[in-house]
Amino acid sequence: GMIKVELIKKWGEYREAGGSRTMPADLFSSIELVPGSDGELVESTRNPGENDVGVLAWRCMLATPEYPDGRDIVIIANDVTFQAGSFGVAEDDLFQKASEY
Repeated sequence: GMIKVELIKKWGEYREAGGSRTMPADLFSSIELVPGSDGELVESTRNPGENDVGVLAWRCMLATPEYPDGRDIVIIANDVTFQAGSFGVAEDDLFQKASEY
């Protein structure tokens, strides 16, 4: 989506400025991080809307001109469609674990 579009734009700007690296085919990937049975985060490929916590987290890989082999980041978001975006203990736990991932 939007992140991949921005990565393509960044690679275009890099090439226009005289950069010699070739844009990799795999610019962006993501996998959702969800609480496992032991409470620790595990990677998941569940469908949208299957979350039972009002916070979502993803481990993403972005290939940029500065990191053409990819760089991992974690994105954390509040889901306002889940219990009107309320933030309780489960959301706080997921937020903390994703921040430390």
